[in-house]
This record gives sequence, structure tokens and C-alpha cells, in this order.
Amino acid sequence: MAEYTRPGVTADVALFAGVDSDLSLLLVRRGSDPYAGMLALPGGFAEEGESLDQTAMRELQEEAGVSASELRQVGTYSDPKRDPRGWVISTCFLSRIDSPAEATAADDAQEATWLPVAELLQRIAEAEGTGTRELAFDHDTIVRDAVRRLGCDCA
Repeated sequence: MAEYTRPGVTADVALFAGVDSDLSLLLVRRGSDPYAGMLALPGGFAEEGESLDQTAMRELQEEAGVSASELRQVGTYSDPKRDPRGWVISTCFLSRIDSPAEATAADDAQEATWLPVAELLQRIAEAEGTGTRELAFDHDTIVRDAVRRLGCDCA
């Protein structure tokens, strides 16, 4: 298999808290490039010998100091241009907790914050209308997919 080019592999987490009418999403502010200073879903590269579920749980804890008990896959994102560092494939997982847990930024995150989903979806739509993005990488798309997968009426 040495003759095949291999992508980087990451896992992202869409952690929701609350009820549909008052649902929030955990985001982190990136501390380094690419997209330093932008909001993103918690996530990062898989370590050797680690499943993507384990990567998602570890990154959620490392970047925001928050844990989730159960993860469900949202989807896999493989556009070769989704990450300016190179070919990176990411699988996003979602989880839902009753209320926002205290989040503390660590590792490569500058900030960890909960944003109301309705507000975030509005900001994503406005950014898309100007040809820009609200969140780093392709996380605007991933958030919309995660909200649909969750099946909530939060917009």
C-alpha cells in the first residue's frame, strides 16, 4: 500500500445542549492557522491506533473540557480542498446533552463557547449570501447537516 497517497484523518464534534426552541452548539475559537481566530467545531487529527470515535471524544475533552456520553455520526467530509493544509478527510459526530456544560478552552483552542443554534444558522446564511463563511473549514455545511441529522426545529 506504500504506493498510495494517504490523507490526514480528523474527527469533529457537534455537541448540542438544550431543547429545540433553546438549543445551543459548542464551538471553539481556533488558536492557530489555518483559520486562527475563527470559530469551529471541536475536533482534530486522529492519533495512531485511535478510532474516530475515540478521536472525537479526546478532542472534545482536550479543546473544550467537555465530555459526551454517546456519539452518532453525522457524515464524512472529503472535499480535497476543505483544508488548506492538504488532503484531510473528517468524520463529524453529534451528541446532545440536557444543558450547556461549563466549557474551558485548552490545547489549540483560544475560547470555548456555546452559541444559540438559531442565531448561528442565521449567521451562516448571511455569510453564505456574501460569499464568505462564518465557521472555519467547511464547518458551516457540517453544522447544517448536524442540525438536520438531529431532527430539531431550532431555526
